Amino acid sequence: HYSESTLANLAATIKQLGFTCNLNAPFAGSLVPSDFFGNPLVHSYMLEIKRSLYMNEATFERNPKGMERVKLLLHNVVQLLQTH
Repeated sequence: HYSESTLANLAATIKQLGFTCNLNAPFAGSLVPSDFFGNPLVHSYMLEIKRSLYMNEATFERNPKGMERVKLLLHNVVQLLQTH
């Protein structure tokens, strides 16, 4: 349930912002509500973001600098998906 070109653009956007990106690894696929499964107008993408990028996993305290990077990433991803 995705466009190859949009997926390539998502990967490029993620890498341009200094993040690493693996496609369908370690997990594969995304969730599509059953009412929309098979509908060619419906695309689905799932992002997995490591908690260590935005928080201290030992103390559960937010990492403000990391959180800003993740927010910028998500902002850019949403913008890209809105134009495709």
